[in-house]
Amino acid sequence: MRYAVFDNEKPARHPDHTVHKSWSNHRFGSLSEAVNYAHNWLGSAGYDGLVLKPNCPVDYSGFGDTIEIRTED
Repeated sequence: MRYAVFDNEKPARHPDHTVHKSWSNHRFGSLSEAVNYAHNWLGSAGYDGLVLKPNCPVDYSGFGDTIEIRTED
């Protein structure tokens, strides 16, 4: 099973978001890699305690901005 990180329903990667080209991979072979990527994607704005579970979008801003780790077969 693979895991993919999405930010506001879009893949959390370049070019879907205006980020550096090094952020080009949002798919991972393990849940822990996807969780680490999602936390790094959000940055150090106080999201360290955010609990991320597969297929459960989380509002990380309080204003409807969501991060989600989706399972892929």
